[in-house]
Amino acid sequence: MKVAFRVLAFLSLCVFGSTIYSIQTELDRMRGSHRLIEELSYFPSGRFLKQAVLGYDHLAADLVWVRAIQYFGQHRLTDLKFEHLSHILDILTTLDPQFVHAYTFGSLVLIDYAGGRDEALSLLKKGMEENPLQWEIPFTAGFIHYIFLRQFQTAGDYFLRAAKLPEAPQSCLRFAGYVYGKAGERDVALRLWNELYNSTQNEVEKETALTWMNRLTREKHVSLLEKALDEYRSIYRTYPATLGELVEKGLLKEVPDDPYGGRYYLDPTTHEVKSTARTRR
Repeated sequence: MKVAFRVLAFLSLCVFGSTIYSIQTELDRMRGSHRLIEELSYFPSGRFLKQAVLGYDHLAADLVWVRAIQYFGQHRLTDLKFEHLSHILDILTTLDPQFVHAYTFGSLVLIDYAGGRDEALSLLKKGMEENPLQWEIPFTAGFIHYIFLRQFQTAGDYFLRAAKLPEAPQSCLRFAGYVYGKAGERDVALRLWNELYNSTQNEVEKETALTWMNRLTREKHVSLLEKALDEYRSIYRTYPATLGELVEKGLLKEVPDDPYGGRYYLDPTTHEVKSTARTRR
């Protein structure tokens, strides 16, 4: 799974940063190479440095990137304070606005380690403005809203935005469908899973899409039946003997078919909507 690979890459990069710091600590102490990070913190913006490097933007950006990783590794192993990280990443992405990993990796570090919610989102916004066709950046925004902020609707919007971009993997559409479902947007989620089902040639993807389509369809049916039951009870002060009475009283057009091949019925003891077919996972 590509998302798992990217998470693994992210963790590997964290270890890489810590390793750089461990190996180079003594050399840095002698050469004072951390001075660059200290100096960067005083620059008002990356525009100042961009003028100062006289056209060597990418070379300067590479140097700042290495130092940013060192900075992260150093403070991750010591005081866990990353007060200059947001500023360093802003300088880096001003020197090289197309440095995609600086936006994705940087935003994850900012929100996960530095607690910089606003800084992470601001960095990603900058990245999307500078790189409107790079799916990785809105995908990362979706990941942050889903995992860290628990804002499912917004996460789904970003995953869908990523899915529409060139070279975006189908996992973007899959994440969008899943998160919209969690947000309660069943119709949107069903449309996306159906789109994935019809567009993919991968049988595993098709099976996954079909599973979620059936699950969401059942949830939608149960919600519809429960709403009709509430209306019936508010009118007649009791529960119907069967779901068919909801149709007879005009509260429901018809009792829908269970996508798993079963039949919906009203449990006489608990008054819950159930099905004769068990959910297949």
